[in-house]
Amino acid sequence: MSVSSETDPLLLNSTGYKHIQSKGQTHETRVYWRRFYILAAASLVGFCQGWIWNTWGPIQDAAEHVFHWSDSTIALMANWGPIAYIASVLFFSWLLDVKGLRWSVVITAAVVAVGAGIRCISMEPLKATWLNHVGLFLNGVAGPVAMSAPPLISAVWFPPRQRTTATAVTALSTYYGLAFSFVIGPAFVPSYMQLNVTSNITKVFHNESVNQPGYNTTDNLDALREDIRLYTYVEFAASASAFLLVLLYFPSRPPIPPSISAGCERNDFIKGLKRLRRYKTSH
Repeated sequence: MSVSSETDPLLLNSTGYKHIQSKGQTHETRVYWRRFYILAAASLVGFCQGWIWNTWGPIQDAAEHVFHWSDSTIALMANWGPIAYIASVLFFSWLLDVKGLRWSVVITAAVVAVGAGIRCISMEPLKATWLNHVGLFLNGVAGPVAMSAPPLISAVWFPPRQRTTATAVTALSTYYGLAFSFVIGPAFVPSYMQLNVTSNITKVFHNESVNQPGYNTTDNLDALREDIRLYTYVEFAASASAFLLVLLYFPSRPPIPPSISAGCERNDFIKGLKRLRRYKTSH
């Protein structure tokens, strides 16, 4: 098989089929429009994972006043991402290889949705602290698939000439979600100082006594708490929608592969690890 045969356009006729001769055998390949649904659903899961991971950084000031958190607590919330990634990477590597994309992506979307939903249970400071630690750990567990599945998705569902773009779109979705959090977070939850200044300006117009800067008024804290509650509800709704999309339809591979290489049998996961270990030892 020549290299050019793998990079030729696959949609040569109206049916979308192409036959490629290799070693005396006819290999049928086909690309499906549904591949774009697979790409969008996987990208949405990654987007939600990155967005929820960075929930508290952009609204740190408000969260610290409402939940009595310190800077180190906010930092630990973000650190659960890489901690959970390290703890779960081997399991999800095995799952992707043995069970395929569907099991891996559905489980990933489920833990992102459950992690987001857990945080909506209570806004009472002590309960919210523990619920957020658990929820963000679960969100971090989803990291290995959100960040490593894109090359597999593009290899299984896309023809060679589209794989680079498909991989880039899905791989960057987590970072799109991360960037989005810096926009949507402050839009939903203003900083405490900003809310306090706005409240004081309103009171000046009504000839009422103003609050000292940084003074924790009950009205302001209650308003921020409700803003945070709404924000976590929106995050949960987005992650639950992503979970439903992959649950309803997300096959591990198409009926007919988009290229010859996509239909090739892969090495067994355990055997591959053993071969890698022997290679490292011999060198």
